[in-house]
Amino acid sequence: MQALEQHMQEVIAHLKNGEVVILEDDAVQGSHYFMVAAASLVSVENIARMVSLGKGILCAAMTDARLKELGLAPMLGKPGSNPMDFSVSVEARQGVTTGISAADRVVTLKALALSNHPKRDLVTPGHMFPIRTKDGGVLVRNAPAEGAVDLMRLAGLEPVAALIQCLDQDGAILNKKSIGTISELADFPSVRLSEIASTRSKTAPIVEQIASVQMPTGDFGNFTAHCFRSKTDKAEHLALVKGDIAKHIAEGNAIPVRVQAENAIFDLLGVPVEQLKNLPADGPMPFTNDIRRSLRTIEEAGCGIFVYIRHPRQGALAAHVRALGTNSKEGGEASASAEIREYGIGAQILQILGATSVCLLTNSQKSLAGINAFGIRIVEQKKFS
Repeated sequence: MQALEQHMQEVIAHLKNGEVVILEDDAVQGSHYFMVAAASLVSVENIARMVSLGKGILCAAMTDARLKELGLAPMLGKPGSNPMDFSVSVEARQGVTTGISAADRVVTLKALALSNHPKRDLVTPGHMFPIRTKDGGVLVRNAPAEGAVDLMRLAGLEPVAALIQCLDQDGAILNKKSIGTISELADFPSVRLSEIASTRSKTAPIVEQIASVQMPTGDFGNFTAHCFRSKTDKAEHLALVKGDIAKHIAEGNAIPVRVQAENAIFDLLGVPVEQLKNLPADGPMPFTNDIRRSLRTIEEAGCGIFVYIRHPRQGALAAHVRALGTNSKEGGEASASAEIREYGIGAQILQILGATSVCLLTNSQKSLAGINAFGIRIVEQKKFS
């Protein structure tokens, strides 16, 4: 732990000096790499290096609150087409020429971070692409933009970060196997998403337990029900626990765990989310229930945890209703790909409950790389019965 703290302090010191760091996205297989700098402090020289070495699109990752202050609306596009939440492109109103030089981009970045008069200081469209991050950062969505903004928070800087993905000469994404081909990148200090998540989960957790009670479930016996609340959006989440978790782990066993996001339509009708893309266009809906199957599996094991993550945001129910008419494999896979990073709330709940070694009950084969940042080890993934 001391080594991690020291490493994070070194990374933060570089950012506070206006320097560039490499952010390793270890939440994807093989890792992807990004260059990050503080928008409020970055120099023309360092922006030029980021664009020259990174070769991706230079973006500005920032909080939802800051985007609202600036009055920047979301960029419209096909739902699920891009996991990053872009806003309309922007440019500084004064002090720029073409908008694409390193000097012009620095002016725009600093306006995004520091301006108190956005109508006077900014125009749209432009050559800078803001990315809206989720409240709670990597503790909610373990993704590069959230990681970049969290680095700014940890450094005590304005929560706006210059962010660019590292590509090779042919425009392919650099991964763990290919990053060594660009020796100049080794000159920058690096930090992993999992290290940021680990640091924030210990220093600024965003989930708190607010209630606990014994609860009978009929067919599946008695559980202990725990209610947790998110400090960011005040959403309340439910965890049903059976058995002695600490004893089960001490005996060398993995805890059967199911983490399920609220979906009012599927939960009401009993249609498993995984079956959406396979439903016939005009056929009847199957009435099997993922919640009941999960509780049955935990009851048979004699120990386990079922976590139900709720979505308080407006429009969630409408999105679920519209999804009933989006019966396509392409749409289903895009949604699954986007949601796989949003396991932070569930991971923190498992962390609080002491589930350090788990058998994940799921019908998905997608990996949750990076969940170890929360002190959780996935021993096995298996389908629930």
